[in-house]
Amino acid sequence: TLGCPLAPRSSSHGAGLWGGSEGKKTSPWSLSLQGGVGFASGVDYQSVNPQHAKVAPSVGAQVHYSLSRMGRLGIDYLYSSYSREQRYSQVSLDEQGRAHLYGNQKVKYHRFGFSAECNLAEGLCHGRKSHWLNVYLGTGVGAYMSYGSEYSIDAMEGGKVIVDGKEYPITGDLTFTDVKNLVVSSSGSLKSTNKNLDANCVYIPLSLSFEADVDRHVTLGVKGEIDYLVGKKDFMPSHTDHVLVTLGYKF
Repeated sequence: TLGCPLAPRSSSHGAGLWGGSEGKKTSPWSLSLQGGVGFASGVDYQSVNPQHAKVAPSVGAQVHYSLSRMGRLGIDYLYSSYSREQRYSQVSLDEQGRAHLYGNQKVKYHRFGFSAECNLAEGLCHGRKSHWLNVYLGTGVGAYMSYGSEYSIDAMEGGKVIVDGKEYPITGDLTFTDVKNLVVSSSGSLKSTNKNLDANCVYIPLSLSFEADVDRHVTLGVKGEIDYLVGKKDFMPSHTDHVLVTLGYKF
């Protein structure tokens, strides 16, 4: 008979979720550090020919309280950021006679929330003797707090742009083969704007974590999470995505 792949049969001295040997339980409290990369999805401000990566580092920590082998409650904190940059290869005048030449948006955010997770390994492999590998599916609710700015440059009809040393008047549609060296000249009517993007909202996470016991106290895992923003402002992402590596300690 095939056994559960998450629960290899081992002796009573094998490592388990609740202790290095069966019958020796650790504290239900645990602390985890987490780090990886994050990405913001559904941002209205698009990246056009960006000179930087769309992903950003994500770091944080978690505190868990195990109710049983089937589930746990947690407090979660994460810090990350996202950015967008617009370097157009085509410039067109809008109805106001204005051409959007350049823009960038940089936002940093903190999120702090509460979670509840169920252990799929216990549910799928009920009665397993070894508990070294656990799979947690979780959700919850929390606060998303962001701060940042958006900088843009627009030229009115009659203004000029310089690409690779050559000057072009803003009179209609323009197409550039290389916008990395685009410079807006000081002649003509130009407008630069620096807008504040500070905002807060509620987020609802959906996470899946794989955790393996290294020994009686230490765990190592990988976690994927999507945080859906609720009640957000228009310029905010619809959700943020994270891939994280976790290092935990069970007290």
